[in-house]
Amino acid sequence: MYNVKSVIHKSFTDGAPYPLSNVNSIRGIYDFLELSVVPAVAVENMTELDARCTTDGRHKNVQCLTNPFAAEELCCYTQQPNQGLFASGGRSKNILMTPVKIRQQRVMPQVVKTPVGELVRWPVLTAKTEETRNGGGTLLSQDPDGWRLDWPSGASWYTYQTCIGQAACTVDDRLGDRKIYINRPEYSQSGYVAVLTGTAQNMIQEISNMKKFRFLGGSTRAVFVDFTAYFPGESLYSTVSILFEIGSANVFVSPSISVRVSDLRQASDQQFWRIIDYVVFLFAFLLLMIDVYKFLQGPTEFVQDPWNYVSLINYGMFLYCGILLFQLDYTLQQAPPVGIQGLGPMTDASSSLNWMYWMLKMDKYYDIASGNCIPSWMRLIRYLEQMSPSYKQVIKTITASSNDLLTFMVLMMILVMGFAQAFNLQFGLQIREYSSLTMSLMTLFRTVLGDFDYPSLDQASPYMATIYFLMFFFFGDSHDDQYVSRYHHQDIRCSCRSIGGKGKNRSHRLEYAAAKFGGLDQNDFCPDLGRSQENLTRGQSVYVSTVHRSTRHVPERIPH
Repeated sequence: MYNVKSVIHKSFTDGAPYPLSNVNSIRGIYDFLELSVVPAVAVENMTELDARCTTDGRHKNVQCLTNPFAAEELCCYTQQPNQGLFASGGRSKNILMTPVKIRQQRVMPQVVKTPVGELVRWPVLTAKTEETRNGGGTLLSQDPDGWRLDWPSGASWYTYQTCIGQAACTVDDRLGDRKIYINRPEYSQSGYVAVLTGTAQNMIQEISNMKKFRFLGGSTRAVFVDFTAYFPGESLYSTVSILFEIGSANVFVSPSISVRVSDLRQASDQQFWRIIDYVVFLFAFLLLMIDVYKFLQGPTEFVQDPWNYVSLINYGMFLYCGILLFQLDYTLQQAPPVGIQGLGPMTDASSSLNWMYWMLKMDKYYDIASGNCIPSWMRLIRYLEQMSPSYKQVIKTITASSNDLLTFMVLMMILVMGFAQAFNLQFGLQIREYSSLTMSLMTLFRTVLGDFDYPSLDQASPYMATIYFLMFFFFGDSHDDQYVSRYHHQDIRCSCRSIGGKGKNRSHRLEYAAAKFGGLDQNDFCPDLGRSQENLTRGQSVYVSTVHRSTRHVPERIPH
């Protein structure tokens, strides 16, 4: 999925004829649509094909399908001028599921008093300032440029379209990484929508009409370019959302792109993994019943055990993941217009389906599932503790010895594997270093050594990046510090045992230990030795006192 996403992302950024980074004005938006978007999504050639070719650039003659070099004069060899990633025909066999929708949100002009007089300005986009009038608000009183152009009533973008309901109003929440506002506007699925469909000539003509009637103008605050494609070779769906934010100063345009790729659990091999998922949910339910039984048997002991709270968090995440997967599996496996089974490309049902809503559902599942990896692996530590008491050292302290070091490494690998899986699910589609479990594991090891790229995490998911980054450093560094401290303490104990022996060199060993541990008194770094000497001194005193009492002179009694 990461490879498909990176190719799509590059086709509109660095690898595009007109890169997204070059867009800094409304004119640049039109150029980007004509030079980068249309060649990538056009379903036919930008030029007429010869009589030997079909409209999508294939052979008309059946013989050419089996032996194309037998009669070359009868076969189609006209080169496709556009080898778009989403254009059917030529080398591309990918399918455009929906037409390209260009949606804008506008604001109502306001007359304000300034030091140079009354001027018309366009404010920041809010629910109160958004323009909802059909025709885009090009009345004379709202048209300070003097164009007074009403949009053609027959155009698809003449009517303001209002979204109704959570599913219909879903907006890509990861758009706008390059924020031009301190508080980013809350965009919606409402607005004026222009549709690019048909041949490349039809798309170019529609863009020309948009220019002619000033579809994008000074009151435009946000322009969305959205479409959905299907990659049959990988059984993957992809939603592409491009946002152009226009500041209230009306000077510059800030572009950003968000690409989501998922199989929506509809791939041919998903049946096996779907069964595995529900088996895991069933196993979690059985563990929940066991914990419920333990709670009924001893509520006090159950509440006092901190591991049970980790289990409750784990069960809650399993429940939420199960609900999300059931919604995805049950709904999308239905026939259109509800699901996508048998859904044809570029149909009304495909265009009306809110693909972003289901992509965000998958993202939410990955968010919860990635977070659930950590308590799930932590619970494995509890089971190891029940199997062997030595594993309890991960919660208390890690003893510094060869056997305990092995235990420490096993436990730390469990935690790191949990974080590696969490980072892979959360950031694997956005960042190459976390695109596989192995690469995620190695990246986390590099992070421990101080080699990390936090801005990439923050750009992929600002909130989850902060949470996971701090959690990983908290668990990783705290366990390392505890291990070093425990090992140092173990070294001190070993030294105390060595200096506590007999022999004339004992005083020299005391001086060596005092120098090694910072010149501390021996009772500070060897409390056991100090207590033993204190007990020895106390014992000698008692012995001497007893002997003295037993041997002291008792006056003889004078007989009467």
